[in-house]
Amino acid sequence: MIVILADGQSNCGNQLNTAGLPESHDLTSQVHFWDTVDSVWRTCLEGSVIGSNPPRFSGSIPCALAQRIVNATGQDVYVMHNIRSGQPISHWVGNGELSVGFERLQNIAANALPAIERTTIDIHLWLQGESDWERSNEDYIADWLVYRTQLERQPWWFRPPTILMPLAAGVPTSFQNAALETIAETVPRVAIANGAGITASDGVHYRDSEQWAMGYQRMWPATKKRWSYQPSLGRGLAMAISH
Repeated sequence: MIVILADGQSNCGNQLNTAGLPESHDLTSQVHFWDTVDSVWRTCLEGSVIGSNPPRFSGSIPCALAQRIVNATGQDVYVMHNIRSGQPISHWVGNGELSVGFERLQNIAANALPAIERTTIDIHLWLQGESDWERSNEDYIADWLVYRTQLERQPWWFRPPTILMPLAAGVPTSFQNAALETIAETVPRVAIANGAGITASDGVHYRDSEQWAMGYQRMWPATKKRWSYQPSLGRGLAMAISH
C-alpha cells in the first residue's frame, strides 16, 4: 500500500476523462481516492464528478501518477486530494496551521489515514501557483517554506518527498514556475516534473490527455528522483539523498 497526499488548486482535482483516451490510459481498481463527502475510500472506477470543485471524480493528475506507481510496483495506491480551486498560497499559510486550506488538509488526513490503518504518507504532491502569478517569486518561495514547515509539524509527515507540478506555460499564470524550480533545486526531498511540451487546453487547466501526460508520464520520473519502492516494507521510502 502506498499513500499519496495531493494538495493544490483546481489542477489537483480536475476530472481525468479516460473515455476518450486509449485503453492503456484507463485507471484501475488499484487506484483509490478519499471521498471527502461520504468520508470513505473509493476506487477511481466508482468516482463521479460533482460541481466545478469535485470532492469525487473518476481521476486526476495525482490519480494518473498513482496508476503509474501501481503499474511499476503492483501495490494499491491511495490518494487524498485537498482541492482549493482559485486559491493563492495564503489560503494555506495566511493564518498558520489554522489557515482554511491547511486546516482542511489536516482534517482530510486525520479521517482518511486511520480508515486504511496508516499513520504516515509516502508521497506529497503540490499543484498550485496559478493564483499567485502577480506576486514576486521571492515572496512565493517564502510562503511555500512556511507551508513546508507546517507540514513538518504534522504527525503523518515522516520526511516524504514532495513532487511539484509545473504550471501550464505560455500564459501569465505560469509566472511562479521559476519559484517552483528554485524550490525543487534548494529544498531537500523536493523535485519538479518536466512540463516541456505539455500545454493546457484553456491556458491554465490541464485536460484529459494533458493530465495523463503530466501525471503518468512526467510526474513519475520526478517521483523516482526522490522516492523508491521497498518491497520488504510494502510501501515507499524517501531517498536518503536530498537532491
